[in-house]
Amino acid sequence: MKNESGAKGFTLLEVLLTIILVVVGFVALMQAFSVGLSAGDEEAEFVAIHLAQQRMEDLRNRSYANVINGTENPVPGFSGFSRAVTVSTAFPLPAGLKEVTITVSWGSPFTVSLVTYISDT
Repeated sequence: MKNESGAKGFTLLEVLLTIILVVVGFVALMQAFSVGLSAGDEEAEFVAIHLAQQRMEDLRNRSYANVINGTENPVPGFSGFSRAVTVSTAFPLPAGLKEVTITVSWGSPFTVSLVTYISDT
């Protein structure tokens, strides 16, 4: 473009508008990328919940004495997932009652935990 003095170049307004358009396009692209990544996280979370429920049912079908702490790393058939069982009989739980927590982990910061109570009667 030519300005009043006859010099070629872009005006400050044209440069600012170009920068704004590029930034808006980049932000839209990053948001679309993050939505695509979160879809994979939801699938992994669904698998983790299923693995926790599966172990919970297994423990509910055991005798009271056989409900004990344990860890599976990795969970058989599910590489990348680990599963831990924590059993507590500490106060303030009444005698004959166990608090069972199943924690399934995958990736670095991701975990799902389920808690139930099992009695000896």
